[in-house]
Amino acid sequence: MAKQQKTSIVRNVIGLVALVAVAVVGILEVRARSGAIQAVKRLEDAQDDLETNRFAPALSKEQVQIILGRPPTGPDVEEGPFEMQIYVWNGVFRKHTLRAVFSGGKPKTLESIGLD
Repeated sequence: MAKQQKTSIVRNVIGLVALVAVAVVGILEVRARSGAIQAVKRLEDAQDDLETNRFAPALSKEQVQIILGRPPTGPDVEEGPFEMQIYVWNGVFRKHTLRAVFSGGKPKTLESIGLD
């Protein structure tokens, strides 16, 4: 019977470091994606609550920022009669972008949301 060779400590450490790195990357990606999805869900739930009260005004820019718990990532972008705010959740490899489009009236109210 042949002797079984011992696995070197260096090889074990490299394997452990690689495993931890893959796990950390996976966790960061999942957190970024789930954060963006939860933000969309919170906005949709707020819009649904407003639709049940047909006399309530649509969500304003300030209300959207309060619901999301953060300011937009960059400045507002004007597209014709609409304004768009962009919110970004950064993963390791991808950026998850929520676009909130507001009407051009006074006050500016939320028209639509989209997730890239």
